[in-house]
Amino acid sequence: MIALGLHVLDLHLLRTNFGSRLQEQAPLARLTAARLGGPADALLEIETSQELMDAVLLAWEQDWPFIVLGGGSNVLISDAGVRGLVILNRARQVRFAEQAEPPTVWAESGVNFGLLARQAAQRGLAGLEWAAGIPGTLGGAVVGNAGAHGGDMAGNLILAEILDLPDDRRQDKPELQVWPVEKLEYAYRSSVLKRQGRTGRSRPSAVVLAAQLRLERSA
Repeated sequence: MIALGLHVLDLHLLRTNFGSRLQEQAPLARLTAARLGGPADALLEIETSQELMDAVLLAWEQDWPFIVLGGGSNVLISDAGVRGLVILNRARQVRFAEQAEPPTVWAESGVNFGLLARQAAQRGLAGLEWAAGIPGTLGGAVVGNAGAHGGDMAGNLILAEILDLPDDRRQDKPELQVWPVEKLEYAYRSSVLKRQGRTGRSRPSAVVLAAQLRLERSA
């Protein structure tokens, strides 16, 4: 058990659910592009969107402070580290629909976005060239409306699979929702998810599990 103000992080419960993938007092500097930052009270590495959903649901149920960490390319972590749970998103399944019209790709939120763009190009599919050099994950790109070289996520996203926690948890349960691009309310390098994350909450109220993107056929 780790006391976190009014909350208690139950390491035994985490280990019962996730086994040896749970690390205590885990250094985070190695997981960020800046190579800075102290340890997390607990670090849990997940490998599928289902595992991500299971971890987030458990954290919400137990009212634990937590963050979801992707590629660590746009993150600065204090030398004091992170209190609570850090969920390291390594969910990387990808499915291309090359014969669809237009062609699309579905991917879990932990996939490297630049790598996904290069995989599309290798299949003769265009539309993500602008993202080839972006080092972060697809989930981070969805939240932040990532963009470069005249393109951005708002121009490619078809839908995002979102695990959403309604504001009134006494009446509503978390829901797996499919958000069309319009519901993200994209602005320059921003979305409704990113704006919600600036409210000072100790845990996110919505988590991106996967996304479907629109592609084009190369000329």
